[in-house]
Amino acid sequence: MNTDSVRPLISVIIPTYNYAATLPRAVASVAGQLDEQHELIVIDDGSTDNTPEVIQALEATGPRRTRFIRKENGGPSSVRNRGIAEAAGTYLIFLDADDEMAPEALAKISRHLAQSPDTQLVIGGHVSITPDGKQKTHLPQKTLPET
Repeated sequence: MNTDSVRPLISVIIPTYNYAATLPRAVASVAGQLDEQHELIVIDDGSTDNTPEVIQALEATGPRRTRFIRKENGGPSSVRNRGIAEAAGTYLIFLDADDEMAPEALAKISRHLAQSPDTQLVIGGHVSITPDGKQKTHLPQKTLPET
């Protein structure tokens, strides 16, 4: 059976605009986690730097279940909306082009979704790393604040 024809559980969408320097790292952080349950979509929002050349190089060596799309510049909302329209997954993850996905994140999220099929939204934390290498972990609140 061709696993590329299986509908993915999760679509990871990386919108990019002029992030040629960091895009390969963002793609690599997801690429090693892809399996038949996942797809990666990179959408260039009409970059004016060398992002198109970087994407061309990534396409040549890119992992399967990855699509690269270039569109006319329309801003952050338009590129995210294009990602939603292109995604085949039941769930979406947006990853900024200057960020990295934590190791094993897709496997952990997939396990959670299998164990809790009524899940509609998953909110994750992140780690900030300053230029001097200091790290700070930011975890989501377990309960919503009172309004």
